[in-house]
Amino acid sequence: MKERKNWFWMAGLVLLGALSWNLLSQKGPQDLPGNFRELAEAKNENNTGPVHRRYLVSVSDTLWKEMMQYGQFMPYTKLGRTEVYFMREGTAMSAVIELGDPAIPEAFQGDCLGRYVKNAMGASSLIPYPFGRP
Repeated sequence: MKERKNWFWMAGLVLLGALSWNLLSQKGPQDLPGNFRELAEAKNENNTGPVHRRYLVSVSDTLWKEMMQYGQFMPYTKLGRTEVYFMREGTAMSAVIELGDPAIPEAFQGDCLGRYVKNAMGASSLIPYPFGRP
């Protein structure tokens, strides 16, 4: 009976170790190439209805695949909306983003490389140069 008890504890420790390793080795936005850096965020205060989030992020280059992955890492609430605006790193930009329209001041819209959107139905898309090419 004592051997069976020891085996049970050993199996539990191995399972706990495997779960811990899996949890701690998950990839996140910091693991993506492109030197992504969040500059600003805005979220509506309406916690009883759809949650609308907007983020302003700088990126080193036009890495479309990585921009899409970065957007998918961002928080999302069912029936809400998440938007991420990507700006080229090093451009003179305002670190302010608004929930109203326009989200980015017009003076900086030409520097916007892409816009990631995850809508209320959960569909996500990346729009290159949403305000036109510079």
